[in-house]
Amino acid sequence: GKMPKEKKAKKVKKAINYKLELKSLLMPALIITIICLVSATILVGTYEITKPIIEANNEKRADAARSQVFSLAGSQGFSEISNEELIKDFEGRLPDGLIKVYVANNNKGMVLTTEDKGFGGSILVVTGIDNKGKITGIAITDHKETPGLGTKAMTVEFLDQYMGKIKIDSSKDAKQDVAIDAVTGATVSSDAVYRAVEKALLSYKGLGGVPNDF
Repeated sequence: GKMPKEKKAKKVKKAINYKLELKSLLMPALIITIICLVSATILVGTYEITKPIIEANNEKRADAARSQVFSLAGSQGFSEISNEELIKDFEGRLPDGLIKVYVANNNKGMVLTTEDKGFGGSILVVTGIDNKGKITGIAITDHKETPGLGTKAMTVEFLDQYMGKIKIDSSKDAKQDVAIDAVTGATVSSDAVYRAVEKALLSYKGLGGVPNDF
């Protein structure tokens, strides 16, 4: 009943070949899995390192934008009204599109960050308003509009028409002191900027102007 040596050798060889085949099939999959795990770990690590840097840079940009649109704040700077405080002020719900509100520490005005949907996505607009309700400046801090088209709605020439206005109106029969003209060839973008500024003015009024007790 013993197996001939030749037959036994063939069986062993077959078993070895099978193991080698299995190994050659499994090894690439294992290598790819290891590469994926290592890459994921590196990406997570990189994100954790760069996240605070990105956030700090965004905050610097936002600080610069606030100073730009409301230079009357001077060296005293601004204080943020917390979301909890804003929700309380607006009786339980933030106005649509209102992101952040900062009050000048000298109480001469405030800066509101609002957003609206442009052609390429969300447009973030920072609007400075003094304690008389007049617009002191506007800056676009984030957008995805087409360069040379949608960005026409972000030029100094376009944004300058908002300066000093207490009310804005984009209708055809608007009075000169409140009229805002859309940009030809970039109406979607300029309308989004208009609506974002309108939201800032409405939020300012909703807060009852600059809070004195802040």
